[in-house]
Amino acid sequence: MDVADAMDELYKRAPEQFVAHRASLVSRLKESGQVELARQVGTARRPSLAAWAINLVFRSDPGRAQQLAELGRAMREAQAAMEGDRIRELTARRRELVDELTATAATLAGAQGHVLEGTARRELAATLTAALVSDEAYAAATSGVLTRSLSYSGFGDVDVTAATATPLTPARAAATGSTGSTGSADAADAAEPAGAAAGTEAREQARQVVIEAESGVEQRRRELEAAREGEAALSAAVEELHQQLDARRAELARARSRVSEADAALTRAAAVLDSARRAMDRT
Repeated sequence: MDVADAMDELYKRAPEQFVAHRASLVSRLKESGQVELARQVGTARRPSLAAWAINLVFRSDPGRAQQLAELGRAMREAQAAMEGDRIRELTARRRELVDELTATAATLAGAQGHVLEGTARRELAATLTAALVSDEAYAAATSGVLTRSLSYSGFGDVDVTAATATPLTPARAAATGSTGSTGSADAADAAEPAGAAAGTEAREQARQVVIEAESGVEQRRRELEAAREGEAALSAAVEELHQQLDARRAELARARSRVSEADAALTRAAAVLDSARRAMDRT
């Protein structure tokens, strides 16, 4: 067993089984003399709920990873060419695919007794969105050994530091490259005139701006949805409190009425007592 095999076996497990299975695997590896591998496995991090659910998706159907790769490549090509209509079309498709994969993850996790909602669901969607930004982020998200969620703020690269149980190899990241043959691209670049090179650089800068802006819009959309969910929850809580307050006010009104009635009854009883005492005194 090598490290890839060990991590593959470990990250198949549900979150609640992870720690116990890691300890069992470490013990087995030590007994077989694979001390260094046992040490590496012993330091493996339990995946977050969102990361585990994403691993489920791409382990259960590798074809979904291809869907993500093709969409990411198409989006980068459209942004490089500054094709506005195409970018809008692919942006809509991105929302559909992210929602579709999120729903799939929720179904798979639910089948194992885990409910994906709130923070976990938002982290899952953010990871899938980030996977469309770069080959490295895509490789991490679809590795099957993702340990934490990814996010893209709209600027710079996606941080994939310690995001997977095994390091991302250059070959894995390059497998989803957005260009064709590297050699032919290099040859074309070498033959490119200075003016065309400048134009290419300008287009690349513009493409990065578009990528960052698109991701920023998507992130703000997710934040707006989360804020609306929070507002709705608080609104429902306030409404419930109002209803409880109205009920307590009604109870208070009834209690005050009973106090008033009891006070009047006491006054009447006191008058009867006083009258009886006077009658007794006269006899």
